[in-house]
Amino acid sequence: MSCFTQPAIGAYGNTSRNFARQPGINDWDIGFGKAFLMRGGAQFQLHVDTFNTFNHHQYDVNVGGLATGGSGGGSAIDGGVGDPLQGLITSSSPGRIIQLSGKITF
Repeated sequence: MSCFTQPAIGAYGNTSRNFARQPGINDWDIGFGKAFLMRGGAQFQLHVDTFNTFNHHQYDVNVGGLATGGSGGGSAIDGGVGDPLQGLITSSSPGRIIQLSGKITF
């Protein structure tokens, strides 16, 4: 992107704060638990946990040196302003994960 250049050493750039927008985050983690009493004072606990419950995509956008304060030398290796992947979706978080667990205490 030729519209961005690295400011001189010791000088601040003129870009406003949070100008590089990314897709929003919509991530719900929910957990349910139930304890069942057993004979002799023992207890059985059952837990169900879900991560990314509604299975919404969480994209990772490569912002290169713009958000991280990288060297910005224009090289694709250091993730600077010349990075060819800058602004592109490069990965996403995992989908829905469901976890079932049980525990006996006595």
